[in-house]
Amino acid sequence: MTSDRTPGLPIDWDTVVFGKPYTDAEAARVLSELPEVDEVKTYTVRPVRSKHGWELHIDGVGVTQVDDLEQARAAARDYIEAMTGETDFAITIEEQTWPA
Repeated sequence: MTSDRTPGLPIDWDTVVFGKPYTDAEAARVLSELPEVDEVKTYTVRPVRSKHGWELHIDGVGVTQVDDLEQARAAARDYIEAMTGETDFAITIEEQTWPA
């Protein structure tokens, strides 16, 4: 596609969309001025089938139980908050594990 102002010249869409392109030095300066963001702690939850439902093994926290895996995320979040006092964290739920 070409520019309306300069027929025959290609459009630099990065410049059109994002403004003037940054040099490496300008990009480094802008990035250095951004505030640091703390990474969110992620807890890994490993569901294990039990006789009456599912055990949720939460790395570094403990174990809780649910009847149905649809309850796993909410139950894990409640358990982590109760045991650690943390409220700002992420949860990763691994594939379900069947006991041997």
